[in-house]
Amino acid sequence: MSVSGLGALEFHEIRRSFAGTGLVIDGVSATIAPGEFVAILGPSGCGKSTLLRLAAGLDHAQGGEVRFAQANDEPLARGFVFQEAHLLPWLSVLDNVALPLELLGCAKNTALGRARQALDQVGLSEALARYPAELSGGMRMRVSVARALVTEPQLLLLDEPFAALDEDTRHRLQEELRSLWSRRSMTVLFVTHSVSEAVFVADRALVLSTRPARVLADHRIRLPLDRPSQIRTEPEFIAEMKVVSAAFHKGRTA
Repeated sequence: MSVSGLGALEFHEIRRSFAGTGLVIDGVSATIAPGEFVAILGPSGCGKSTLLRLAAGLDHAQGGEVRFAQANDEPLARGFVFQEAHLLPWLSVLDNVALPLELLGCAKNTALGRARQALDQVGLSEALARYPAELSGGMRMRVSVARALVTEPQLLLLDEPFAALDEDTRHRLQEELRSLWSRRSMTVLFVTHSVSEAVFVADRALVLSTRPARVLADHRIRLPLDRPSQIRTEPEFIAEMKVVSAAFHKGRTA
């Protein structure tokens, strides 16, 4: 099966095992359309992060393949946001965000200009000269998101980026991420353990079984494109949570 359109990818019959762990992913297939925001849920250790690393090119499948839609044979631009911000403590916020561009050979002034734009998009234009130790956990994660956005990725990959944050900060960053996605028209894969987070941020949820991972559910989330914070208490939101939660809890026992 082929995929088309900038930013799309396909997991085709993916198998991956590790020494000492055994088979982690067993025949996972899914096609992600251009511009989709897809959440990946499943029990701990089921292979969610492994799928993300495969999409990032940081790992390779032992069976099946990851296929990307590319234009003019250009490599797909990807950005990765890890669970921890992983900022360099000796660099300012601005220099941390500019670093990926500099490593790609971008001129210093150009890199700094694009870093300022990325930081403005995540609401940190006033923190350019600060250092990571001076930032809250939520601000450090915003810097990490800006660093991923600065290369203008077609595919943004996020591995439980808000898991360690308090609920209020987590909710605000979920709202900001969804707003960024709607403005940037990126394809997004978002790994999470939280059903409510998946339902709020994503338009589709892939639910994996316990290891070795298989796709138990591929659910289209039927909520409006615009999702204000108060939607979390609305009946339609709760109904979607029930559907995804049922698949998620099935995955823990499958």
